[in-house]
Amino acid sequence: SAVFDTADVINDPHLRERGMIVDVDHPRSGPMRMPGNPLQLSDSPTEIRPAPLLGEATEEVLERFLGMGTAEVAVLRDKGIV
Repeated sequence: SAVFDTADVINDPHLRERGMIVDVDHPRSGPMRMPGNPLQLSDSPTEIRPAPLLGEATEEVLERFLGMGTAEVAVLRDKGIV
């Protein structure tokens, strides 16, 4: 059977139609193609987005995933830690 190279894969119409290759806008690089989420659940759609810029998700990670409060994050920011 056919062996695809990278260009073949990211331009394959079937993979694009199935959402396995998606177009996203990167804030610095502009439009780019990325792998989609292989889990396709009709009641739980996912969002594919480019990796955050340096420091862009710091507050979200500290608050949402590490359980820090807004005041704690502000102290870290004031001290130049984040």
